[in-house]
Amino acid sequence: MSTWPVHIAQISDLHVKAQGSLAYGRVDTAGALERYTHLTDDARQVWLDTCVIRSLTGRGAARVRRVARTIADLDDSIEIEADHVDRAAWMREDLW
Repeated sequence: MSTWPVHIAQISDLHVKAQGSLAYGRVDTAGALERYTHLTDDARQVWLDTCVIRSLTGRGAARVRRVARTIADLDDSIEIEADHVDRAAWMREDLW
């Protein structure tokens, strides 16, 4: 019998952390996204500006927030700062 479902569950559980971390693949609603990817006021403005300037879809806007949350986690930051959103948005740039 294959053990890959067990391994996937273990990997998925690694993404579940206390207070403000995003559980990838488990957040489906805008309310949950807001709850788990809290932005500072400056970060919110950068995120909104990025959404407008780049004409991001809802999916693209959510992706920027999730990537910003990951960057904040790597920086050991509880809140998502404007710099985290900038870096996440930069990662969406076309390189061609």
